[in-house]
Amino acid sequence: MRGRLKLVDVSENNSSSDDYHKVIVMQIHGIIPQADINTYGFSGNNGPPLIKIYWKDGYVWSP
Repeated sequence: MRGRLKLVDVSENNSSSDDYHKVIVMQIHGIIPQADINTYGFSGNNGPPLIKIYWKDGYVWSP
């Protein structure tokens, strides 16, 4: 994957040891199979995020 991102402004974090708030800049979601949509009554096929890519104190991270 390639990407070019620009964060213009991030607010300072005064409630933890981090200098700035963590900002999620990208997410990759899974897809829920049609059988599970029918079984559980989901309204769409977007699953929870498999990968979150975020900016934290000047670095890009993915846990």
